Amino acid sequence: MKLTIILPAIGKEEGKKYMRTWKLEPLIAPILSALTPPEVDREFFDDRIELINYDTATDLVAISIETYNARRGYKIAEKFRERGVPVVIGGIHATLMPEEAINFADSVVIGNADGVWLDVIKDAKSNKLKKFYYGTKYASKVEPDREILSGKRYLPIKLVETGKGCIFKCKFCTTASLYTGGYHVRAIDKIIEDIVYTNSRYILFADENIASNLKWFKTLLRELKGCNIRWFGQGSLTMARDPEFLKLIYDSGGRLILVGFESLNPRSLKVMNKQWITKIGNLDELVKRIHDAGINIYASFIFGLADDDEETFKYTLEFALKHSFFYAAFNHFQPYPGTPIYNDLLQSGRLLSPKWWLEEYRYGEVNFVPKKITPEQLYILCQSIRKEYFRYSNVLKRLKETVKRNHELEFIANYILLNVNQYYEIERRNSIRLASYLDELPK
Repeated sequence: MKLTIILPAIGKEEGKKYMRTWKLEPLIAPILSALTPPEVDREFFDDRIELINYDTATDLVAISIETYNARRGYKIAEKFRERGVPVVIGGIHATLMPEEAINFADSVVIGNADGVWLDVIKDAKSNKLKKFYYGTKYASKVEPDREILSGKRYLPIKLVETGKGCIFKCKFCTTASLYTGGYHVRAIDKIIEDIVYTNSRYILFADENIASNLKWFKTLLRELKGCNIRWFGQGSLTMARDPEFLKLIYDSGGRLILVGFESLNPRSLKVMNKQWITKIGNLDELVKRIHDAGINIYASFIFGLADDDEETFKYTLEFALKHSFFYAAFNHFQPYPGTPIYNDLLQSGRLLSPKWWLEEYRYGEVNFVPKKITPEQLYILCQSIRKEYFRYSNVLKRLKETVKRNHELEFIANYILLNVNQYYEIERRNSIRLASYLDELPK
């Protein structure tokens, strides 16, 4: 038997390469490969960096989808099913929208494949695939088979899973919808083994919130001290209240944490069910504690909910520039299916296209009606704040503060590369339509 694993891409511009910053190595393919019995031959196509061979001789195709690449994933599935090759679709979008996914597949894995993948393979061998398989919510227990990525060119940073889920229940977040406040850790010895196997100095922890279980993560951080790595991850502002945790992050090689501020507007935070941010302390002081510990922040902001307007953008930009964040994302709210806010917008008639991910949606388009401004105004304001934050003069000012927090040349070089490239990518990525021009070179 032969298994073909495919990771769909989002889309690209005609005649141009796929967005370089979107080429992180995946984890799902190595995990699926590790879960597959050794007697099964396997191959992997990464749609972001290579053309898919639709004529490959195979017995089963496995496709993992998120919302942005679902349209492309379904198109790929159709091509293989036309040949009579059975297709299994999984991933977070398929988990939250299984009745949609099954229209494009022979079978859908709901949840993580651990615990059910052997059943999928066995049933595929006997031509008895079930419509649905119900996997787990737990972190994977297998060592990822990274050999399946061999020969593929990704960004020079390796992904290592530490945990799945998040303790918070933000109403816009697909992770919150899937894990409902649960957080499931991976065995620490497996994490260390994985890091050593990557043979990489740069590690990105695949974890929605490293501060979900402080006691456990502190134990992991102590074990990381001898690994001589520089790692990056996602966390919540709650970590700023624990000086020991911040010191352990730095001492273990942690240099950059993505923090979802989401909004400085308390009414928007309430809509998101993230109003707890307003109760944990002064934002300026919390940011200062993280920076004083030598840790840089990748700040994330979302606009368009509650009564956001031009003034919201103005004071958010002032806040971001004041703190000279290493990097910042300024995005309009995106209504992901399966989340409470999506359902609220759908019921109130404020969604412009309820199935936007199945259409020729252009990346960056606003797909809902804000309360105080128009969708067009929201789009323009998001573009404007990005351009201002990444204007060269502001990049230089922020660089001076970044150097004060971290003198490592490799880190400074990454700052320059990431921030300068972002200015050029602002317009480029917003011209990309879902599933476009992916069956052509260059990749």
